[in-house]
Amino acid sequence: MGKNQVGNNDTNNNSNNSTKSMEDSDPNPRFRVYKKRWFVMINLSLLNFSIATIWLGFSPVAYKASVYYNTSVSTINWLSMSTLVVSIIFGFVWSYVMNRIGLRACMLTSAWMAFVGAGLRICSTIETIPDEVRLALLFIGQVISGIVQPLAIYSAPKLAAIWFPSNQRSIATTASGMANPVGVVLTGIVSPLFVDQDGFIHMRYMLIAYSCMPLLCVVMTTIIMTSDGPPSPPSYGGTVTTSENFFAGVKEILQNRAYVILMIGVGSAIGLYSSFATLVEQVLCPWGYTDTIAGVCGSVMTLAGLVGAIIMSLIVDRTKRFSESLKFMFISAAVATIVFTVTHKMYMGYLIVLEMGMLGFLSFGISPIGMETAAECTFPVGVSIGIAMLQISGQTLSILLILLLQSLGRPMTPEELIHHGSKCHSSSFTYFNSSGTALPKVFPEVITYDLTVSTYVMSGIMTFVALSFLIFFHPTYKRMDAEKEATRIQTAINEETLDIESPRHQNDTLRTFCMDESGEFDNEKSTNCEIKVREE
Repeated sequence: MGKNQVGNNDTNNNSNNSTKSMEDSDPNPRFRVYKKRWFVMINLSLLNFSIATIWLGFSPVAYKASVYYNTSVSTINWLSMSTLVVSIIFGFVWSYVMNRIGLRACMLTSAWMAFVGAGLRICSTIETIPDEVRLALLFIGQVISGIVQPLAIYSAPKLAAIWFPSNQRSIATTASGMANPVGVVLTGIVSPLFVDQDGFIHMRYMLIAYSCMPLLCVVMTTIIMTSDGPPSPPSYGGTVTTSENFFAGVKEILQNRAYVILMIGVGSAIGLYSSFATLVEQVLCPWGYTDTIAGVCGSVMTLAGLVGAIIMSLIVDRTKRFSESLKFMFISAAVATIVFTVTHKMYMGYLIVLEMGMLGFLSFGISPIGMETAAECTFPVGVSIGIAMLQISGQTLSILLILLLQSLGRPMTPEELIHHGSKCHSSSFTYFNSSGTALPKVFPEVITYDLTVSTYVMSGIMTFVALSFLIFFHPTYKRMDAEKEATRIQTAINEETLDIESPRHQNDTLRTFCMDESGEFDNEKSTNCEIKVREE
């Protein structure tokens, strides 16, 4: 049996030299990683962080903001709700657009629109214009920034696939996407700093402060993102996207049973977390917990969750056990939710913070690990489509669950509030009855609700989702399988044991390495085509 030489010795020498610059862990000299990937990840992390501060910057100072803009508190609350609404509407749009405009254009669009929105919010502090115009500028700026929130979040797994090797994708997705909740935590600390002791809020300075990060992101994105991806891909998974048609991709993944289960599960987890974080103060304050303790609970839950998400991402990067890790987090989150439901009415002081921290630590990783699992299950469909539908599912369920859980609250009587030591109202909202007993004044706008039934519903939903996920979720890791096949073929090529004339090797994987569209070998397509081929 003879052998033909495809390529030449010079090409072989060049290939051998180039291999020395690759990571030792990658057997395929066609793939390499670049240090620049970390700067790109930091850039996207800061972008998600800055958009989150714009989203919820008013929540910690809602009453002060309503006085400043001469409007109601409910109107100020709609600033954050408007972001969720436009995120759902534009989520499908961005998932359709992402594969066509590329990662660089996605990040530039996000940075510039966030900065423009932040600038319009600053204009709303000009006191010489009518209140209606100021409020309109505020909402327009908020909506513009909210429109690109899903675009920035969806870019996280796309960045991981394009810039990072397979053993770093989960941590890259976590770091890029989870910067958003870090921004949420920061707003609870920063916004109150602009309120004087007499209650006056320096709104202009606060909005200027929140516009500095988007400006930095505009500068960084312009400088760092000179291309959509690196000159050479980091892995085989970063080179292939065969389903370019958006609607065909949506149809394909909705026919994927594992992905549908994943979408429902992760979407439910995101919705429950968002509703829980929104209502935690209302759940705890009737039972003697102060606003300070409730605020610390929300921050600790998020920060502990970030630590847990990073640890789980590192574990998944090493073990590739996506399904097992998700099932562990779902069951742990269900148990932690049940424990909170049973104990939250027993006043424990700051010990409740530890309980909330454990809940966040055990459950927060569901979102980033779920996004990476979606990319594995739906490969080679464009990663942005699967991630977008996960996020839209979570955002939709967040709104529905918040409305449902609020509706299940039971108004509490003044006597109940006194008996349980409620801290929902300050001492200035009290009066003394004829017997000299202090009772809280209950106005229509400050009615206190017992949300115990709501916590039961949360526990029930989380338990049902966790058990269903444990029983029915059995995914196929299509991206990992494709990368293993690519590595096997490349190894066979390097060892000169692959019979390329065999019909079973005329597949997309081999074509990606060495063949042009007609099936002929193309030495210019890859540096790895300098191989010896067996002749029958």
